[in-house]
Amino acid sequence: LAKTLPMARWLTKAFKERMVQKTYWALVCGVPQKKEGLISLPLSKKPDPLGEKVRVDKEEGLHATTYYRVLEALGSRLAWLELNPKTGRTHQLRVHCAEGLKTPILGDGKYGGKEAFPFGRKQLHLHARALTFPGLKGNMMTFEAPLSKELQETFLELGFEVV
Repeated sequence: LAKTLPMARWLTKAFKERMVQKTYWALVCGVPQKKEGLISLPLSKKPDPLGEKVRVDKEEGLHATTYYRVLEALGSRLAWLELNPKTGRTHQLRVHCAEGLKTPILGDGKYGGKEAFPFGRKQLHLHARALTFPGLKGNMMTFEAPLSKELQETFLELGFEVV
Protein backbone atom coordinates (compact mmCIF):
# COMPACT_ATOMS: atom_id res chain seq x y z
CA LEU A 1 0.00 0.00 0.00
CA ALA A 2 2.79 2.42 0.82
CA LYS A 3 4.62 4.41 -1.83
CA THR A 4 6.88 6.28 0.59
CA LEU A 5 9.02 5.25 3.54
CA PRO A 6 7.10 7.45 6.03
CA MET A 7 3.81 5.87 4.95
CA ALA A 8 5.29 2.37 5.18
CA ARG A 9 6.43 3.10 8.75
CA TRP A 10 3.00 4.55 9.59
CA LEU A 11 1.20 1.49 8.19
CA THR A 12 3.47 -0.86 10.14
CA LYS A 13 2.64 1.07 13.32
CA ALA A 14 -1.09 1.15 12.47
CA PHE A 15 -1.24 -2.65 12.03
CA LYS A 16 0.89 -3.30 15.10
CA GLU A 17 -1.22 -1.02 17.31
CA ARG A 18 -4.49 -2.39 15.86
CA MET A 19 -5.58 0.93 14.37
CA VAL A 20 -6.54 -0.83 11.13
CA GLN A 21 -10.15 -1.94 10.79
CA LYS A 22 -10.45 -5.03 8.61
CA THR A 23 -13.77 -5.86 7.02
CA TYR A 24 -14.54 -9.26 5.54
CA TRP A 25 -17.58 -10.63 3.80
CA ALA A 26 -18.60 -14.26 4.11
CA LEU A 27 -21.44 -16.39 2.82
CA VAL A 28 -22.30 -18.82 5.59
CA CYS A 29 -24.42 -21.95 5.73
CA GLY A 30 -27.29 -21.16 8.06
CA VAL A 31 -28.27 -17.89 9.68
CA PRO A 32 -26.95 -16.74 13.07
CA GLN A 33 -29.59 -16.51 15.81
CA LYS A 34 -28.75 -12.85 16.46
CA LYS A 35 -28.45 -10.40 13.56
CA GLU A 36 -25.28 -8.89 15.02
CA GLY A 37 -22.96 -9.46 17.91
CA LEU A 38 -19.57 -10.35 19.26
CA ILE A 39 -17.86 -13.71 19.03
CA SER A 40 -15.20 -14.20 21.69
CA LEU A 41 -13.55 -17.62 21.75
CA PRO A 42 -10.00 -18.59 22.72
CA LEU A 43 -8.19 -20.33 19.85
CA SER A 44 -5.13 -22.55 19.58
CA LYS A 45 -3.46 -24.62 16.89
CA LYS A 46 -3.64 -28.37 17.49
CA PRO A 47 -2.31 -31.34 15.52
CA ASP A 48 -4.85 -33.02 13.26
CA PRO A 49 -4.62 -36.19 11.12
CA LEU A 50 -4.73 -33.93 8.05
CA GLY A 51 -2.24 -31.38 9.42
CA GLU A 52 -2.61 -28.53 11.87
CA LYS A 53 -6.06 -27.21 12.76
CA VAL A 54 -7.22 -24.28 14.88
CA ARG A 55 -9.65 -25.19 17.63
CA VAL A 56 -11.54 -23.51 20.44
CA ASP A 57 -9.39 -24.15 23.51
CA LYS A 58 -10.56 -22.62 26.79
CA GLU A 59 -7.46 -23.81 28.68
CA GLU A 60 -4.56 -22.91 26.38
CA GLY A 61 -6.18 -20.81 23.65
CA LEU A 62 -5.35 -17.19 22.89
CA HIS A 63 -8.10 -14.57 23.09
CA ALA A 64 -9.83 -13.97 19.74
CA THR A 65 -12.68 -11.52 19.12
CA THR A 66 -14.79 -10.85 16.03
CA TYR A 67 -17.75 -8.51 15.55
CA TYR A 68 -20.32 -9.70 13.02
CA ARG A 69 -23.58 -8.59 11.47
CA VAL A 70 -25.96 -10.21 9.02
CA LEU A 71 -26.20 -8.10 5.87
CA GLU A 72 -28.80 -10.30 4.20
CA ALA A 73 -30.27 -13.79 4.64
CA LEU A 74 -31.86 -16.32 2.31
CA GLY A 75 -34.47 -17.93 4.52
CA SER A 76 -32.68 -20.08 7.06
CA ARG A 77 -30.19 -21.68 4.63
CA LEU A 78 -27.63 -18.96 3.87
CA ALA A 79 -26.52 -15.59 5.19
CA TRP A 80 -24.19 -12.87 3.98
CA LEU A 81 -22.12 -11.66 6.92
CA GLU A 82 -19.87 -8.71 7.51
CA LEU A 83 -17.04 -9.71 9.84
CA ASN A 84 -14.68 -7.35 11.69
CA PRO A 85 -11.90 -9.19 13.52
CA LYS A 86 -10.49 -7.28 16.50
CA THR A 87 -7.66 -9.78 16.92
CA GLY A 88 -5.73 -11.56 14.21
CA ARG A 89 -5.50 -15.26 14.96
CA THR A 90 -4.90 -17.90 12.31
CA HIS A 91 -8.24 -19.02 10.77
CA GLN A 92 -10.08 -16.92 13.36
CA LEU A 93 -13.01 -16.00 11.12
CA ARG A 94 -13.43 -19.55 9.86
CA VAL A 95 -13.52 -21.01 13.39
CA HIS A 96 -15.67 -18.20 14.80
CA CYS A 97 -18.28 -18.75 12.08
CA ALA A 98 -18.26 -22.55 12.33
CA GLU A 99 -17.97 -22.92 16.11
CA GLY A 100 -19.16 -19.62 17.54
CA LEU A 101 -22.13 -19.00 15.25
CA LYS A 102 -22.72 -22.60 14.14
CA THR A 103 -22.79 -21.31 10.54
CA PRO A 104 -19.72 -22.53 8.63
CA ILE A 105 -18.46 -20.49 5.70
CA LEU A 106 -19.68 -21.82 2.36
CA GLY A 107 -16.95 -24.03 0.87
CA ASP A 108 -14.99 -24.41 4.13
CA GLY A 109 -14.67 -28.18 4.48
CA LYS A 110 -11.81 -27.90 6.98
CA TYR A 111 -13.95 -26.23 9.66
CA GLY A 112 -17.49 -26.77 8.40
CA GLY A 113 -17.35 -30.37 7.21
CA LYS A 114 -20.12 -31.58 4.90
CA GLU A 115 -22.43 -28.75 6.04
CA ALA A 116 -20.20 -26.29 4.17
CA PHE A 117 -21.15 -27.72 0.75
CA PRO A 118 -24.94 -27.45 0.38
CA PHE A 119 -24.66 -26.40 -3.28
CA GLY A 120 -21.47 -28.20 -4.28
CA ARG A 121 -19.46 -24.96 -4.22
CA LYS A 122 -15.86 -25.85 -3.40
CA GLN A 123 -14.34 -22.35 -3.12
CA LEU A 124 -14.10 -20.73 0.31
CA HIS A 125 -16.63 -17.87 0.25
CA LEU A 126 -14.66 -15.47 2.44
CA HIS A 127 -13.60 -12.11 1.03
CA ALA A 128 -11.24 -9.47 2.46
CA ARG A 129 -13.51 -6.53 1.59
CA ALA A 130 -11.87 -3.43 3.05
CA LEU A 131 -9.14 -1.87 5.16
CA THR A 132 -9.76 1.41 6.99
CA PHE A 133 -7.05 3.25 8.90
CA PRO A 134 -5.97 6.78 9.84
CA GLY A 135 -3.64 8.41 7.35
CA LEU A 136 -0.50 10.35 8.26
CA LYS A 137 -2.55 13.57 8.51
CA GLY A 138 -5.32 12.00 10.61
CA ASN A 139 -7.77 11.55 7.74
CA MET A 140 -9.43 8.13 7.56
CA MET A 141 -8.49 6.10 4.50
CA THR A 142 -10.51 3.16 3.19
CA PHE A 143 -9.45 0.73 0.50
CA GLU A 144 -12.05 -1.71 -0.85
CA ALA A 145 -11.44 -4.87 -2.86
CA PRO A 146 -14.01 -6.04 -5.41
CA LEU A 147 -15.35 -9.57 -5.19
CA SER A 148 -13.55 -12.19 -7.25
CA LYS A 149 -15.40 -13.37 -10.37
CA GLU A 150 -16.30 -16.67 -8.68
CA LEU A 151 -17.68 -15.05 -5.53
CA GLN A 152 -19.56 -12.44 -7.54
CA GLU A 153 -21.20 -15.23 -9.57
CA THR A 154 -22.31 -17.00 -6.38
CA PHE A 155 -23.71 -13.80 -4.85
CA LEU A 156 -25.66 -13.00 -8.02
CA GLU A 157 -26.89 -16.58 -8.58
CA LEU A 158 -28.25 -16.66 -5.04
CA GLY A 159 -29.96 -13.29 -5.49
CA PHE A 160 -27.89 -11.17 -3.11
CA GLU A 161 -27.75 -7.48 -3.99
CA VAL A 162 -23.98 -6.91 -4.20
CA VAL A 163 -22.64 -3.37 -4.16
